[in-house]
Amino acid sequence: MLYFSYKYYVPWSGGQDYAQYYAMYQQPLDMSQTEAPFIYRQFGAVITHVIYKLGLYYPNEIHFTEAGYDQRIFFSALLSNYLALFLTAILVAMTVARRFDYPTLFPPLVGGLLCFLSFFTQQNVITGLSEGWSWFLMALLFYAYDSRRQTLVIAVLILSIFQREILPIVVAVLSGVSLWQRRENADRDPFVVKTFVSAGFAFALYVLVRRFLIPVEGYEAQFFPGDLWSGLLESIPPSASVVMQGVVSQNIFFIFLATALFVTYLRKRTDAVGDFEPPRNGVIQLTLMLLAIYLIGMAAQIGHNIGRVGSLITPIVAVYTALNLAAIEQLLGGERVRTARAVHSAPSLASSGPERAPGLGALAGPPRSSPLHRQSHQPKP
Repeated sequence: MLYFSYKYYVPWSGGQDYAQYYAMYQQPLDMSQTEAPFIYRQFGAVITHVIYKLGLYYPNEIHFTEAGYDQRIFFSALLSNYLALFLTAILVAMTVARRFDYPTLFPPLVGGLLCFLSFFTQQNVITGLSEGWSWFLMALLFYAYDSRRQTLVIAVLILSIFQREILPIVVAVLSGVSLWQRRENADRDPFVVKTFVSAGFAFALYVLVRRFLIPVEGYEAQFFPGDLWSGLLESIPPSASVVMQGVVSQNIFFIFLATALFVTYLRKRTDAVGDFEPPRNGVIQLTLMLLAIYLIGMAAQIGHNIGRVGSLITPIVAVYTALNLAAIEQLLGGERVRTARAVHSAPSLASSGPERAPGLGALAGPPRSSPLHRQSHQPKP
């Protein structure tokens, strides 16, 4: 995938953003290199600059040969984002793996691979833009949230304002849904409350930095409610291209919805809860995350780019999809166990006594003490 993007990708096919980031890759932390909001996305720019300075380079004939753009910097940007994608897949696999109290390979592996299967991976991540490290921080935030590491959540939220300002809003929706679902419980989870407050604080800090501490010109209308409201009204209804590139292109999200529906169908058909409990509020959380991103993008009038911004939640979608697939596997395995037991207990086998089919015990899944069953012990987003 890295070689394909390096060989054939042309930055101008999806917009002009690479020109903004290219200046930052040459001189990161120089706030005069480009306009807001691009200039504040320094985290990935610094890493790309380090790769460039280290001299990591693969000389090859490529399609992008426009004058004024160094091929070495272009390669550094692609390599940087590819490394970020690889680390994102590892974090997704780690998040899935910690849901099991026994060693398992395939669910974590599937979760990581789903990051590479997104339609946006080739076109928007392994490019010269900022998506790679934005996905990485989203995956790290969700891993920290899922493992209830408050300090890490706060630290990454603060760091995210120097990579992608939308990430605190995503975390606010994630934790806000959990709080809303427990609204009748007087003893609300302090961790979730602190995460929700921290997300709001991080976004407020971004506004403070951009407006007052380190002000840089560019897209000032994003801070005026009247302009945002007008932009939202002008974007309704969305055009066909916005729907196609912004909504229909979210293939991993639709795979998640299909797995969630299939889990529900299997539970009703088999009248069993199974030994594996995927997150119950995943559909609500992910749908509201996308809806929030789309509304903000429409208000800011970024057009079909809302799909690229919406893809930032891909690491979370990959985790939930892998967990649903694990639940499907164990529910289907439970059916096979029950069928085999019924066959072995049939009258024709009565003379030899009930015989346990070899290996069927392994299909029943993890014991009831799995962390996924301890819903009251630890909230699972």
